[in-house]
Amino acid sequence: MTDREKEILNLIRRNPLISQNDLAKELNITRSSVAVHISNLIRKGFIKGKGYVLTEGVDDIVVIGGANVDMSGHVSNDVKRYDSNPGKINTTYGGVGRNIAENLARLGLRVKLITALGDDYHGDRMIKYCENVGIDMSLAKKYSGERTSIYMQVLNEIGELDVAVSDMAVLDKLTQETIMDYHHYLSAAKAIVVDCNVSGPIIRYLSDNYSDKLFIDPVSITKADKINEALNQAYCITPNAYELDVIGSGENLEEKLTNVVQKGAAHVVVTLGEKGVVFYDKRLHQTPALKASLINVTGAGDAFVAGLVYGFVKNKSFADSVNDGLKLSKLTVESLTTVSQTLNENTLEAS
Repeated sequence: MTDREKEILNLIRRNPLISQNDLAKELNITRSSVAVHISNLIRKGFIKGKGYVLTEGVDDIVVIGGANVDMSGHVSNDVKRYDSNPGKINTTYGGVGRNIAENLARLGLRVKLITALGDDYHGDRMIKYCENVGIDMSLAKKYSGERTSIYMQVLNEIGELDVAVSDMAVLDKLTQETIMDYHHYLSAAKAIVVDCNVSGPIIRYLSDNYSDKLFIDPVSITKADKINEALNQAYCITPNAYELDVIGSGENLEEKLTNVVQKGAAHVVVTLGEKGVVFYDKRLHQTPALKASLINVTGAGDAFVAGLVYGFVKNKSFADSVNDGLKLSKLTVESLTTVSQTLNENTLEAS
């Protein structure tokens, strides 16, 4: 979408009955130019012809969560604590919610990202990058005086996480009231994904109102506890084994997983790294991981969630959705980046 098309669409949002003459006066351009831009917006699927009936939000996927600048140091040999380690440093765009959104966008799905950004250089670059890969950033919030989130990690010689620092204070600016303002988009969405970087009240609101299409990613051991405080119901929750210890009660994995189902999750998928996944779909199932040439495990869990959501909106069985998640994880761990740059719907379906 061009900048001029964005301006026209924003004016139509405020007044769906605005005439082309009034649009031309507002933007100081000719009516014929407005007509061309309107035709382009219809062709691109943003409006439905006369009356400017907006299609935005319908059949979209809405992702709510973190968007970070990821700084990764990949150590060449064994990590030496309290010392400088030779290796390679890479800066990319990440964040659990943002990674999930990019995977879905690369699969050809329409996805909106609700996140909080600083009004700074990194925030501007984040928006441009996300829009370039197909993520709709129109609902993202920028906050003056705040820093865009930064996640800094050190990976060992085989690409596994050794230690990380997360500076994500700006996400505290996202409130339940902010999310409630987006009810139109949430109610029209095919699926909603939320990561536990956002507040418990936001998760509770989504759980109470959109549970039949809600996916919850716990993010980390510390943040997973928000699920205990906020969960009413959800379509799917995707903890790893350590996060399951926080949200499920019991003596073993099976009991803990079953306990999360009893709390209100229709489906639970426990990711076990190279051992694959255990998931609940009317009964317990276990599926092994796909063999992969490991380069970087960062983003594999986010890709897995994206695969589940992809299967869901494509009306696949839950077991087939799990397989899509495993395929996406494989593509990701074989990539240098947190989201595979070669990913598209064809590469997923052919793998």
